[in-house]
Amino acid sequence: MVVAPAKVAGAKRIVAASPANYEGGIHPAVLYGLIRSGATDIFAIGGAQAIAAMAYGTESIPEVDIIAGPGNRFVAEAKRQVFGKVGIDLIAGPSEVMVFADDSASPQKIAADLLAQAEHDPYARAILVTTSRTVAEETEKAIESFLKTFSPSSPAHESWEKEGKSFMQIHYKKDWIFAMIMPLNIYICISKIAAN
Repeated sequence: MVVAPAKVAGAKRIVAASPANYEGGIHPAVLYGLIRSGATDIFAIGGAQAIAAMAYGTESIPEVDIIAGPGNRFVAEAKRQVFGKVGIDLIAGPSEVMVFADDSASPQKIAADLLAQAEHDPYARAILVTTSRTVAEETEKAIESFLKTFSPSSPAHESWEKEGKSFMQIHYKKDWIFAMIMPLNIYICISKIAAN
């Protein structure tokens, strides 16, 4: 997510940190993405402690010049506190995603996208807007199934329970839902978009 801008900016050393929440390490898919995208140093650490470690350096984690990337409210606060010592991208609020889907969309993929945001923070919002009752119902079932595989302490449980939503909308022409929610991330999972 933030390795590419560092490469474009000409950074010679790109330090990446990701929580060690997959069997005591970084999930292999995340690790692969970090390596392929060009991270030069990768550490299995997340949260506010990762921000502090990169801002001040430790015996094993080097001090950096700029910290960028997503996180929960504790990460946002840590970035606020180290700003000035290091540069930061921004102090973001809880993550949000809105998925627009029609009957051609895969409920399992929608569920995975929604939970990928929900696992950031208990206050993250994951919203599905669909024209298909079947997609809405099957996505809810997939989410329930996926959540059983998450650690009981994962923020995804609380996030989905409190902030997760599914809406049925007959037509995509109405843009009121964008104006009401204004999500950070929008995924469009529809087979055709009308020109009007």
